[in-house]
Amino acid sequence: MKAVLMMTCLLISFAGWANPNPQKLAAETAEKDLAAITVYWDVNLFSRKKLAAKNMTELHQAFSDQGYELLTINPYTENSDLQGFFISYKKRR
Repeated sequence: MKAVLMMTCLLISFAGWANPNPQKLAAETAEKDLAAITVYWDVNLFSRKKLAAKNMTELHQAFSDQGYELLTINPYTENSDLQGFFISYKKRR
């Protein structure tokens, strides 16, 4: 029981480290003046159903604020399990 609890705590603590801060990522992309970028956005067991859409909305807003528009969202699966999304943006002209 103790091992299961420790493993759960470790998984929860790593859940926040998988994805970068949306505002920071968008600002760094704008500083580099990239014409387009594709971001891998990880969804884990804890955020798959309730937080994935909220987190992607924050990412979309951050990139929009920096002058980028959404191009595509492609889900990434392994063994029929959703692992994350490849999200592409392009610079508005």
